[in-house]
Amino acid sequence: SLQRAEVCAYFHRFEEAEKMYVDADRKDLAIDLWRRTGDWFRVINLLRTSASGDDSLMQLAWTKIGEYYAERNKWAKASQYFAQAKNYGSLAECYYMLEDYAGLQNLVSLVPEGTELLETIGSMFTTVGITESAVNCYLKSGNIKAAIDTCVLLNEWDQAVTLAEEHSFQQIEGLLTKYASHLLESKKEIEAIELYRKANKHTEAAQLLSKLAETAAKEHGNPMLAKKLYVLSALEVRHYRSLFSPHIRSLLSPSKLAQAICLLRPIPYLTIPPAHLRMK
Repeated sequence: SLQRAEVCAYFHRFEEAEKMYVDADRKDLAIDLWRRTGDWFRVINLLRTSASGDDSLMQLAWTKIGEYYAERNKWAKASQYFAQAKNYGSLAECYYMLEDYAGLQNLVSLVPEGTELLETIGSMFTTVGITESAVNCYLKSGNIKAAIDTCVLLNEWDQAVTLAEEHSFQQIEGLLTKYASHLLESKKEIEAIELYRKANKHTEAAQLLSKLAETAAKEHGNPMLAKKLYVLSALEVRHYRSLFSPHIRSLLSPSKLAQAICLLRPIPYLTIPPAHLRMK
């Protein structure tokens, strides 16, 4: 009967061949028959009724059916089969195409740490601007640089600096420089000064304070503000020198400098006063 089944298979009479294999208690040959023909639905049906199911073959069948629907852009249907196959890579692609970012986020919890797939999912989140999810993926994969680069790309500079500090990122100096440039381009001089001070770049902070003082004196006619800014600039230089002198360092109070910087926030030094109020 097995020979007759082979003859039926040769002439593409697959249903007859399957019945002969099953009657001969050779369901494995029937499964192999449908596997060779690419009918994975039949493979699954036979595996479900098989006494000794092959889990690896079942997963392969689910994946093949998922690929069948994915090739036809039926992503929702494909995702069901990829999920049953635990094919997380293909499932991530389905969620991305469906814009199911909640499903994609849930999938991250199922992917083991250090897996390359986490970086792939991270790039998906980056593409659509979901910073937090992208960063979590990169951190779980162990790629700190990619997490920081994502924050920079999406203009989440504060988070980028925080990550760099938490993970002792070696290229933090370059990152801080880029962030400072970004702040200056956005006319956020006070935030840039605070960043320089936080990074112990006191000479840069002093130079920026001096420029603000010149602007306050020449363009805005505010000598009192200019004086305060020049004093702060001098204190920054002094603080820079104190880094090389433990004795002087003990005399300075960084908290007082920080308070002075904060006091500048409510002062509308960028507002040009009326002409009759300006200094002659």
